Amino acid sequence: MCSQFTVGSSIRAYKEFFPQSQIYGADIDRDTLFSEDRIQTTYVDQLQPDTFEEMHRVFGSPNYDIFIEDGLHSFVASLNSLNFALKYTKKGGVIILEDLTNTQNIWSLMTTALIARGYDARLIACRGLMLVVKL
Repeated sequence: MCSQFTVGSSIRAYKEFFPQSQIYGADIDRDTLFSEDRIQTTYVDQLQPDTFEEMHRVFGSPNYDIFIEDGLHSFVASLNSLNFALKYTKKGGVIILEDLTNTQNIWSLMTTALIARGYDARLIACRGLMLVVKL
């Protein structure tokens, strides 16, 4: 992590923006993990799907209102995150995958597939790509 950033700044911003919420975060870098009032973080390796299940157990197996992925920025990592989020995000919830790499328009195809399965999915291009899925 770059020295100009403070560990946990983004997740603390979510805590402030959503004052009634429990905030969960995960990272592969164990040195960035912490817990405080309404925030709990734990380890996950986006390239290892079983670590998502372990993360979920550590958090007490909640269903999420909002799932935001801003991690490794590789197709496989984002796809693993999406697969997990589709399983554990509440109906009416939102999944956001940020800073996607779109090699050969794969996320355009993925968005089309999600829409075909009945999801409200949008791929947004604005100085990068973001997939937003409403369940």
